[in-house]
Amino acid sequence: MKKNNVLILNGSPKINNSTSQSLTLFMENELNKKGVETKTRRVSTCIAGEQEIMEVMQCIRKADLLFLISPLYIDSLPYNVIEMLELIKIHIRPDAGNRSKTFLALSHSGLDATKNEVSVRIYECFANKLNFNFGGAFALGTSSIINGNPLNFMNRMTKNLRKSLEIISDSIITGNSIPPKAQILLSKPFLPAPLFLNKILLNATMNRCYKEKSFTKGIAKLHSKLRIFLS
Repeated sequence: MKKNNVLILNGSPKINNSTSQSLTLFMENELNKKGVETKTRRVSTCIAGEQEIMEVMQCIRKADLLFLISPLYIDSLPYNVIEMLELIKIHIRPDAGNRSKTFLALSHSGLDATKNEVSVRIYECFANKLNFNFGGAFALGTSSIINGNPLNFMNRMTKNLRKSLEIISDSIITGNSIPPKAQILLSKPFLPAPLFLNKILLNATMNRCYKEKSFTKGIAKLHSKLRIFLS
């Protein structure tokens, strides 16, 4: 069944310039271009008070599809996302009517994509507990490199990521199951170079982050070295 009302939840605890925000905005634009009514909400804002909780629960009840995009913290979900899932379990009854509602999730890690395995299983368990139709949970690695930049701005570096999100959005439009190709594209490295070169470059960047005590400065240094791939 085609999904006409989509709610995208940004699970990053950061207010601005987060990778989750970049992914959320790209998905929102893709769905809007294709005529799907889309709403986006920040999880941290949604759980700030009783009124905010009631408002987001009403949005969830109306939505045909709930898409949660969240970073990986250590090896699990951020605290605010855990609280949100617990609140949904309290306010949304797991009745048979929930089968018409699809739940999707995208977990992204600053390390390789396999680190998301625990969070992917958590999302699947959550969907089953609420009796939602589980559309899949997807894993993205080395996402720190995005650092809040628009995906289109990063051009060739995010080519596979953007293609994967386009496949997911097309599946939402048609109501078909999301093909495995979406995860295959997400698993590909951002940098068009041999894996050992990627590791050397990323390790050098993280060492710079520790030296300057600023993750943002370290990532900015990386972007400056990769201008050839951003053009």
